[in-house]
Amino acid sequence: MSYTTDFSLSIIQARPQVPSGTDRPGPPAVETAQGGVKMNDVDVWQRAVEFLRAMNDGDDVLDEPCAWHDHEAQMREVSTQMRETVFALYGTCEDYQERWVKYFVNGQMQVEEAVITYGAFDPSKLR
Repeated sequence: MSYTTDFSLSIIQARPQVPSGTDRPGPPAVETAQGGVKMNDVDVWQRAVEFLRAMNDGDDVLDEPCAWHDHEAQMREVSTQMRETVFALYGTCEDYQERWVKYFVNGQMQVEEAVITYGAFDPSKLR
């Protein structure tokens, strides 16, 4: 039996794109309500999603929870295609006890597991 994970993708840093004929960088950061994803460069994000869709036979792995077993290899590939862009892939497993973020840039990956901490008992906070 395979468990599912809810994935969301974010661009942490995109290589500045200079419009032709100017020396100014491209569009500033843009936020979208679409799944709460924050995108620094909409075009880069959409291009990454298109790469992922093509690698997964047209399925949108970011659309709903799924068992995306090849996410590390595929994100490494996307990050080699879009050099200097730092991607953050967030994952929340179906039991919500496993959460992580995986950063990808130039085919390399850094994994950070979520750490949940609870404050100590404090009788002064009782209401």
